[in-house]
Amino acid sequence: MAIPNLDDIRRPALELLAGRGTLTKISEVFDLLAPKFQLTEEDLAEMLPSNTQRKWHNRVNWACYDLFKAGLL
Repeated sequence: MAIPNLDDIRRPALELLAGRGTLTKISEVFDLLAPKFQLTEEDLAEMLPSNTQRKWHNRVNWACYDLFKAGLL
């Protein structure tokens, strides 16, 4: 499966974080959300074109940042 887009990540991220009731590190969010999207090891290893960050990490970071800026986190 391909890395989901931001719109597909936001809601599951919000549900995950709202349900935890504690502070959660972004590194935990990467690991906790990946199974929901049935991502393979190959998907998780995919890098951005700049080769500076994994695409999955970049998308989750942006999705969580958008939720934060919207006042939801």
